[in-house]
Amino acid sequence: MIREALPDVVTLPQYFKQNGYTTINISKIFDYRTVDKYWDQPSWTRAFPLSEEAMKPYYADSTGPVCGYFYQSPLVKDVFAQVENDTGLSGHALIRKAHKRIKPATECLDVPDNAYKDGVFADKALADLEKLSQSDSPFFLAVGFERPHLPFTAPEKY
Repeated sequence: MIREALPDVVTLPQYFKQNGYTTINISKIFDYRTVDKYWDQPSWTRAFPLSEEAMKPYYADSTGPVCGYFYQSPLVKDVFAQVENDTGLSGHALIRKAHKRIKPATECLDVPDNAYKDGVFADKALADLEKLSQSDSPFFLAVGFERPHLPFTAPEKY
C-alpha cells in the first residue's frame, strides 16, 4: 500500500485537494491494489466507481453491464449464467470460476461505446465536467481508461 510504504507522500490530487480543489477520480488512476479501498482517500474528494453496482446506471440500455469485468458477448454471458446456475457462486468467486471456462482475449461487437467500461467512464467524466464547470470552485478531474489492455474488448467501430 502506498501510504504504508511512503507515509509522507503527497500525491498531485492530494496537493490540489489540500488547496481547496474538488478532486475526482474516474476509473483507474492509481493501481487499485496499492491504495485503500480501491482509491486513495487522502487524494480524492470522490471516486468512481467504488463498485460494479455503481456503474450499472451508466451502461447502454441495449446491453446492460459487462459480464466478467470485460465482456458483452452472448456466448460469454451464457457461460457465466451456466456457471452461476451450476455453482450458486456470485461476485468475484463466480468471475474467477467462469474465467476458467471462458475468457476471450478479444471481443469486437456492434454495440454503443457505453456497452463497455471505457464508454461509461467517458460518459461519467463528461457529466461530472458539466457539473463542475457550473461552479466557481477549482477542480481536478482525472479519468483513467482501461483500453487498450488485455483482453482487447471494444465496440466494433474501433
